[in-house]
Amino acid sequence: MLSQSALCPMRSGAEMPHPCYTTQMSQRVIGIGGAYSGAGKTTVACQIVRALVAEDILTAAIKFTPDPLYTSITDFDETRDEPGKDTTLLMEAGAAEALWVRSPRGSARDALAMAMDRLSAYEVVVVEGNSAIEVLKPCIVLFITGGQGPDCPEKESSRLVSEMADVFIHDGPSRRDVPAGAEEFSRDEAGAYTAHVVSRLKGDRGCQRQ
Repeated sequence: MLSQSALCPMRSGAEMPHPCYTTQMSQRVIGIGGAYSGAGKTTVACQIVRALVAEDILTAAIKFTPDPLYTSITDFDETRDEPGKDTTLLMEAGAAEALWVRSPRGSARDALAMAMDRLSAYEVVVVEGNSAIEVLKPCIVLFITGGQGPDCPEKESSRLVSEMADVFIHDGPSRRDVPAGAEEFSRDEAGAYTAHVVSRLKGDRGCQRQ
């Protein structure tokens, strides 16, 4: 069990989180963001889940997708028979529970608060999606960049998330500057960046940015 003493503080100047996901004070959130659609966020999220589960850390996951009209929270039981779904992949990686959250950006805070409340029993929640990272302010943020062609533009939501990143994962040349204090890895260094995340989560550094 992660200790109360390892809690990470809010980043300087960060917006105060929604009350619903500050009640479980020993719970951590790890965010996976990307510069563009198809960057490989789910692959990295699954790698992180496997690494955490291997350390006997009780882990759940959220996949967030912006939706222009509707808000919904879908659990794994509702997508169990759909192979290849991101929530299925997260469960196969070892997540104890995986939720697919969809909402308009303006409703993301409330939708994610409800999802986090449902996952309050878990030590760590791995969250995939730039918009979710902006709302939840995870204590560790991984950002995937590089490798996209001219027909695969960077997401507008990605710039803020890249500035929050603690870990940069490069899949080819990056168009972004790496924030001071962030660690850099290439995509083929999965063992190194997953070990770094686990060490940061469990070690004396906690989640504080250096």
